[in-house]
Amino acid sequence: MYDKTLLDNDYFKEIVVDYDGFKVDATLDSLTKVLLRNYIVDYAKFLIKNNKPFSFQIIDLDNFKLINDNYGHAMGDAILIDFAQRLQNAVGNKGLVGRYGGDEFIIVTPNVADYDDVHSYITSLFYGDKAPLRSWYKIGDLKTFMTGTIGSASYPNDSSNFDDLFVNADKALYRGKQKGRNCFIVYVESKHKDINVNNRNKHALYSTFSGVMDVINDSKTFEDAILNVNDYLIESLKISGFHYEKINSSFDEEVHLRLDDKLILTLGHKETEKFKDPGLFNYMNDLPALSLLTHKISVNNKDYGYILMYENKIQRIWQDEDITLIMVIARLLYYKFLK
Repeated sequence: MYDKTLLDNDYFKEIVVDYDGFKVDATLDSLTKVLLRNYIVDYAKFLIKNNKPFSFQIIDLDNFKLINDNYGHAMGDAILIDFAQRLQNAVGNKGLVGRYGGDEFIIVTPNVADYDDVHSYITSLFYGDKAPLRSWYKIGDLKTFMTGTIGSASYPNDSSNFDDLFVNADKALYRGKQKGRNCFIVYVESKHKDINVNNRNKHALYSTFSGVMDVINDSKTFEDAILNVNDYLIESLKISGFHYEKINSSFDEEVHLRLDDKLILTLGHKETEKFKDPGLFNYMNDLPALSLLTHKISVNNKDYGYILMYENKIQRIWQDEDITLIMVIARLLYYKFLK
């Protein structure tokens, strides 16, 4: 993907001087042909050393593990190759792209450091015919819709050294994942400085379940429980809403609402295009939701209604823990109030 044009870059000219027998290919990831991790990181450090403003983006492809698990690593590798090519084409001569590891990539973009410029630049990676994210990828018989989450920080606006710059971009990435993925966050100190990335794996489901159980147990009526759980989930999971609805319907599994032909959010057990329940479908369409997750409260073939979690700010990519959570909430409500 990269060729000898890299030698026109000041950083690589310096490497040629320092390393005898330098070859461009030695700087590239063998699979994706973008820069290896150490070279993209050293390039950022080089810009800092020379006091040149730039922005630093970390990209994490959403739920990429599902591709490897369902279709095999060879298919996953093919998609990574295609994605890296599209990403590099989208970045063009504005910056350099590297592979940090696995399905994570880094972009270093000189002379794009102010918030508005960074925001506009990253937006171009999500929208448009040639955007590498929120795009269809077709490899053989597989056609999959790929999204990603980006965290971005800038030098010197957000930090004076590389270590802090990386941490701030990682905080922004973590915030994007908290919001449901399929989005980007540009670091703002007043909003993101207190994020503790080291605790990302310590926010276990048990803490959320424990909070939900306390809320339900402290509620006197079914209606109070719904309102209280809604407040709790909005605060803890940063979703837009959660509620219960009685709808006469035969649909009994999770679904991600398809709102247009360009985006299908699929982590539930049924393909959205197979969703044939007009009553619930029409109800979903009336919600102010960009993405929605539902689960029926149904025991022994008796239907009670639907639990709905929805997001009206972004197109949230629902995760396994979201699906597990809504199923547990449905059962807790049933056994406390409806049985």
